[in-house]
Amino acid sequence: MKKQMKIVAIGISLLLIFCSLSSCGNKQETVMSEERGNVITLGEYSLMASLLKGNMAYYIRSNYGDYNSKFFWETITDGETQMTYKDYYTVVVEEKAKMYLAALTIYDELGLKLPDETLSGIDAEIEEYIKEDGNGSKRSLNAILEKYGSDIESLRNYKIMNAKISQLRDEIYGKSGSKIAANVKQQYLEENYVAFKQILIPTYRYVYMEDDFGDKVYYRKNEDGTGVEQYTLSDGTVNPVVAYDKINGVKKPISDDASERDENGDYVYYVDTNYKKIAYDTENGVTLMIYGEDGYAQTEAIPDDEIKQAKARAEELHDIVNAAETVEEIDALILENDGNYNSSSTGKMFYLANNVSYKSFMVDGDMFDEIKIELAELDTWEATVYHSEHGYHVLIRYEVEDGAYANSEYSGWFEDDDGNYDFNANLVNDLFMARLEPYEERITVDKEVAKKVDISTIEPNYYFY
Repeated sequence: MKKQMKIVAIGISLLLIFCSLSSCGNKQETVMSEERGNVITLGEYSLMASLLKGNMAYYIRSNYGDYNSKFFWETITDGETQMTYKDYYTVVVEEKAKMYLAALTIYDELGLKLPDETLSGIDAEIEEYIKEDGNGSKRSLNAILEKYGSDIESLRNYKIMNAKISQLRDEIYGKSGSKIAANVKQQYLEENYVAFKQILIPTYRYVYMEDDFGDKVYYRKNEDGTGVEQYTLSDGTVNPVVAYDKINGVKKPISDDASERDENGDYVYYVDTNYKKIAYDTENGVTLMIYGEDGYAQTEAIPDDEIKQAKARAEELHDIVNAAETVEEIDALILENDGNYNSSSTGKMFYLANNVSYKSFMVDGDMFDEIKIELAELDTWEATVYHSEHGYHVLIRYEVEDGAYANSEYSGWFEDDDGNYDFNANLVNDLFMARLEPYEERITVDKEVAKKVDISTIEPNYYFY
């Protein structure tokens, strides 16, 4: 439970705390200390808490109306221990502070020192805060920071701590884990990731532009083969150019010497002399999907009888895959049968991290989280059928490839600028947390001073970090 709590403290954007002007006390009071003399002061502890609560305030306010809602903070999260959200996040902020202090201990043991330019940069930030937020007055800025139980000195120290911890991680593990041995990375990959391919039998279809008779409209491609030609009306409306079948279609005469034209001035061609159904150039033209206001292509469910057929086909393919004798047979089945409308993903390998919650940041993330559970029950090369709103997925578990984390073909599964599922960042974090744990056990916490920070009433801090 303790280790899990630490991961939460580092890995997710939630959290905590306020101290009123009457209860904050001396900002330099010691909340926790370690043997070499490093301490976390009340002002620094409060600042950590206010920042953490700033990250979770929107969620609480959206769901409970007020980020200080007693209904939220007094809700019991563990029936056995009767732990409330307030209790839980009080522990979380304490674990976060312990992590900082343990890291500073290792920093000193390694004899590291911040470059002068780093300290100068931090001092420049503080001066900017004084100028912009305090209108040039330290007293005014301290009055603002008082809302978070902090002050200028605590803010500066907090920035210095963060700079030291960043330097320490780079010193031990290198930028983006560059100092970590390949065998360590491979072991982490094998222990924390699952690889799979799929055959999708969709139970939906995209909605395309149609005419009054329900026929798909075909449009003329640009000369370079990308996109479609367009024309502009006098009112500024831009429309795609229709591709007519000029070889097999017929024109509709409107006088002895003229035939019907469309808005673009092109002759309209019909299937026959009834002049009702349009003759489209289905060979050279392209269809266009309809997109909703959300920017996504619109879809519609297929009829019930086709859904039953899709399920039966998925179950049939499941049996065929499980009876296959070679990987080559399975790969061939995927290429022949995958019905994913995104053809670029057909036959591609997927990698999912067991220690990542995809639903917290990704569209269809809940589906990926469920797929991980399904795949965990499979042996390599074994298949299962998973049903989603997209259709029936025949999931086949594959072996995790050596060095997959560094293969550009799979970069989308291992590199993430936002830090949600970045392979190297998560590996460094896990290794770092494990290294800190023995040091955290030697930290002394003054519970009475820590109690001056109340997670349920701390003012959320969105800015000073």
